[in-house]
Amino acid sequence: MRPAAYGLLGAPLAMAALPLFVQLPAYYATSLGMALAPLGGVLFGARLIDMLQDPLLGHLLDRTAAPRRWMACGALALGLCFAALWLPPAAVAPAVWLAPLLVLAYGAHSLVNIAYLAWGARLPQPSLALSAVAWREAAGVAGMLAASLIPSAILAGDAAAIRPRLAGYCAGFALLLTLALL
Repeated sequence: MRPAAYGLLGAPLAMAALPLFVQLPAYYATSLGMALAPLGGVLFGARLIDMLQDPLLGHLLDRTAAPRRWMACGALALGLCFAALWLPPAAVAPAVWLAPLLVLAYGAHSLVNIAYLAWGARLPQPSLALSAVAWREAAGVAGMLAASLIPSAILAGDAAAIRPRLAGYCAGFALLLTLALL
């Protein structure tokens, strides 16, 4: 395995984290009209559940013979939840849509990230592991920069173009996540 191939998954994981924590709440408040009090409650509840499920996911992955299979399942769920969060149906109240999908997205992100970091810790040669970690961190910075710029530019643009551009962004995210897993 090449260190760069291992490190590439750092980009989509970083691309998912920042929007879910920062830009998505702003989008739900400004573009979808969700009040700040229920939004804060949903965010708090989702993070609380995420905090409680992370050790359980780590325990599950420690006991499984196929952590990469779980990582692939988590990545599929993350890609679907990421798109569903950015493209909610108009017929559903934002809080009703946001709460369960945010919990699922946080859980899927944790599942992929825990399996990914554990995989890096098990790399055989110290020089390979160090190089792989460097690639992972560099890809993470690149993903964080992309996640800082792209959604912000989309949300600051023409209101009529936001939804189609978000759909393109979600498709690009899913493609990068798939390539990184392969």
